[in-house]
Amino acid sequence: MFYSIAGIKVKIHGESRMEPVPVSYIADLKGLCYKRQNASNEFNEIDASGEQFSPDASLLQVFTKEQVEQQLANKPVIENTARGIKETDADGNSRYVCHRLSAYKTEEGRADFEIFYRVVPAITCPEGEIIGTVRGFLCVKTSEGITLLNTLDFFSEYTVRMDFNSDFSLCTVEIYDMESVGGLDLETRLHSYIGEAFAYMALNRKRVVFHSSAIAFNGVGVCFSAPSGTGKSTHAELWEQYYNAERLNDDTPALYVENGVAYVCGTPWSGKSELNLNQQLPLKAIVFLYQSPDNKIERIRGMDALKKMLSEAKIPEFSEQFQTGLSVVSDVLSSTPVYALGCNISKDAVDLVKDTLQL
Repeated sequence: MFYSIAGIKVKIHGESRMEPVPVSYIADLKGLCYKRQNASNEFNEIDASGEQFSPDASLLQVFTKEQVEQQLANKPVIENTARGIKETDADGNSRYVCHRLSAYKTEEGRADFEIFYRVVPAITCPEGEIIGTVRGFLCVKTSEGITLLNTLDFFSEYTVRMDFNSDFSLCTVEIYDMESVGGLDLETRLHSYIGEAFAYMALNRKRVVFHSSAIAFNGVGVCFSAPSGTGKSTHAELWEQYYNAERLNDDTPALYVENGVAYVCGTPWSGKSELNLNQQLPLKAIVFLYQSPDNKIERIRGMDALKKMLSEAKIPEFSEQFQTGLSVVSDVLSSTPVYALGCNISKDAVDLVKDTLQL
């Protein structure tokens, strides 16, 4: 399938079918880690050296046999059946992913980028040089390019692998099916990681994916940004409630600058919600929120504005892409005012922003 996202043409397709595989886990409450069992729910005998004596189990952390037995007595086993994707088309594409991308579908042709995804029964680390951690991903430099690997919280096996070629024009996303562990279902995770891959690739077209809730109002876009849980979506909802604004994107819009004008674009990745529009609008302002009993707003400039932008922009620490991302953010700041808003949940907070921005 071909999609046009933030002015970028990208081919996204997959092979998601996979035979179900029964897998079980046990949690260590103190260490917050998991040990994989074999299909018969019998733990393999292990010793403190970390050696394991059966090929059908994966040792994730060193336990003595006594420790394992104690865990079994104290906490029930977590059952999980890896089942692949619920519904696929004839080519193996996830119907859920296709649905989430549907508003951005475009005609076939030459794509700027290609993202291929598949569900796998296990993920391994490739051979190469481990060069550090990039936004929570283990980064490995290989002969083909860059590989990123990640785990979910409280889970020690690799749960996703993204292989980028050297110029970040091609990415293969492998996702490990562990449906009942981690809180998010497989298809939501798959859709999210495709968006993660797109964010790194989009830098090649000078687009920066920016963590924020963006609204469309009176022909322009405004981004409300803050760490998760601060209330940016709630503030955007107030604009919808009182002034009929639309949600351009509720989590990760894209920003770019063209001919000295900054733009904000909807993308298909809007967190757990489907609140996004396939539109590109001039960016009126970026507003960073923090909770306050009283409503107050002030403009921020220079390094203060740059630090806040970089803290919420999806820019990996690879030298070339970081420099590109930094350049885009700098261009956005040169043409777009940035504000800090202390606010409560009220129409007064919305009116303060509306009046300040003269909307």
